[in-house]
Amino acid sequence: DYHLPSLKDLEAYLVRYRHLPGIASEAEVQRDGIDVGDHQAALLKKVEELTLYLIDENKRLQDQAGQVKAQQERLDQQQKEIDELKKLIADKK
Repeated sequence: DYHLPSLKDLEAYLVRYRHLPGIASEAEVQRDGIDVGDHQAALLKKVEELTLYLIDENKRLQDQAGQVKAQQERLDQQQKEIDELKKLIADKK
């Protein structure tokens, strides 16, 4: 049920605010202190979000691996056809 921002949006947030969304900045912690229980809950949420990002990236990686395998099989078949055509040309000479 998490709203996961895109990694590009997350990066922009990090560059702008210099901390993760939902996690107190160092200045806030120094100024206001920290509620350990709330902080632990926020960290757990970030771990869960990271897990979801990893799952999504793993799916993409597996899809890409499948595409690469299919392309390699096609290249192998094309190379076989080229070799056969070269042999036919050489035999006609």
